[in-house]
Amino acid sequence: MDPQRYIECYIAEQNMIGVAIGAACRDRTIPFASTFACFLARGYDQLRMAAVSQTNANFCGSHVGVQIGKLYHASARRLKKL
Repeated sequence: MDPQRYIECYIAEQNMIGVAIGAACRDRTIPFASTFACFLARGYDQLRMAAVSQTNANFCGSHVGVQIGKLYHASARRLKKL
């Protein structure tokens, strides 16, 4: 992994979306932003603004559903409450 081509946003998914949009708007790069799908959904307003501004940013949400490895039991409990 080349550190010049990678930006770590940690658990700030909404900020990650903003960083990707900003990089795309400035024609610095064609960004690819990736996180768990449930966290990517938190940034819906930012994603909508990316679509409105027609930026060339790409977003990928992985692990759709309730099972994420060892976290399955915690996810199942939360789903059970719904």
